[in-house]
Amino acid sequence: MQQVLACCSRLSSNTQVYVFGSAIHPGGHQPNDIDILVLYDCSELPSAHRFCSQLRALATFPPLDVLALSTDEESETDFICGVRAEKIWPELQRTGNQHP
Repeated sequence: MQQVLACCSRLSSNTQVYVFGSAIHPGGHQPNDIDILVLYDCSELPSAHRFCSQLRALATFPPLDVLALSTDEESETDFICGVRAEKIWPELQRTGNQHP
């Protein structure tokens, strides 16, 4: 997760990063991947695309599964609430909380 957070430091304030799925709700087993949601403002599409490509190129174990949604798409689907995603950027930086 530290590699993900290091990449986040170059994001604009309009982009948020969440983790969801078995990495935070494991149900007693090791997750097969780490699900990452990149939530971006529509005006930030090119930089969000570059950021997602950077994340997908990281060599992590378990591997990252990166999903990107615009804020409009997320508001239409309520994806964050539906999957119980937890914000890791920028919230984690402000509060200093540690995330696995």
